[in-house]
Amino acid sequence: MNRHSFLVALALAGCGSGASSVDGGAPDLAPAPDLAPAPHHTSFVPSTLHPTDAARLIVLGDSISTGTGASGPALSYFQLLRKNDDGAWPQATALSLAAKFGHDVPLVNVAVNGATTATVVSDQLPALDAMLPAPVHGPSVAVMTIGGNDVVAVITGSGSPTGRALDNAIANLRTIVAHLQDKTHFPDGVDVYVADVYDPSDGEGMVNGCFFNLYLPTFVTALDVWKQRWIGLGMEMGFGVVDALGGFHGHGWNSMDPMGPYYDAADPSQWFSDCLHPNDRGHHEMRRLFFELIDGKYVVSP
Repeated sequence: MNRHSFLVALALAGCGSGASSVDGGAPDLAPAPDLAPAPHHTSFVPSTLHPTDAARLIVLGDSISTGTGASGPALSYFQLLRKNDDGAWPQATALSLAAKFGHDVPLVNVAVNGATTATVVSDQLPALDAMLPAPVHGPSVAVMTIGGNDVVAVITGSGSPTGRALDNAIANLRTIVAHLQDKTHFPDGVDVYVADVYDPSDGEGMVNGCFFNLYLPTFVTALDVWKQRWIGLGMEMGFGVVDALGGFHGHGWNSMDPMGPYYDAADPSQWFSDCLHPNDRGHHEMRRLFFELIDGKYVVSP
């Protein structure tokens, strides 16, 4: 079984306990309201996790969730998710919470550049509680990009990327989600969606000028393991896992390499602004990946 088939099987395994998977066809070249999932991405979302309204959009995480890489604040993935920029993406108006719920959704963003799963626990959760003291009335949607800096810390330090660093990240992620799911603080509930860690090398293990020019094939395989653990915890705790890893495959710094394992001949566009951060197209696609899990019609149930 190849790694994609294994991940599909893993996601579908949860369907017997009320879970669904997302697995779709090739992306369109231009944004459109019916944009389909990327070709090999396998996101996970519990079948009941499709909110019908939101009093706020909560954003936690790292520099992706501060909007780094976007050419303007309105073009960050979370702002696009909240309300589409019709000037930049005129065909993607429907891919927003404002369109889905019929009203503007206030934003509460506590993301910090350089954040790790540990600093979300130590810094961002207290900041969120200060901004939203309990009890918080009205249903919430929470999105988070996290884990990339945990992985980078292993690259620049020591140890196995699938060893203690991953175990610690999973423990921290458990704490974060449990905090958001705490009914004493959020009595009307929080639907949580967490992105896994994408691979700027497109599965090739190296990006010229990035990551000290190291060849890191072990980290390519490690990211699949991180994704599996993210999905496993999502199945256990009932939160959605946005597959940024699969969604961004073929659109990293090696997107133009026809021999690459994820080469997308129909659309070999690059979605990165620097070694780690999405450009405007990348933020748009990240928005789409989150939205398709929030919006039930994008979920395919077996």
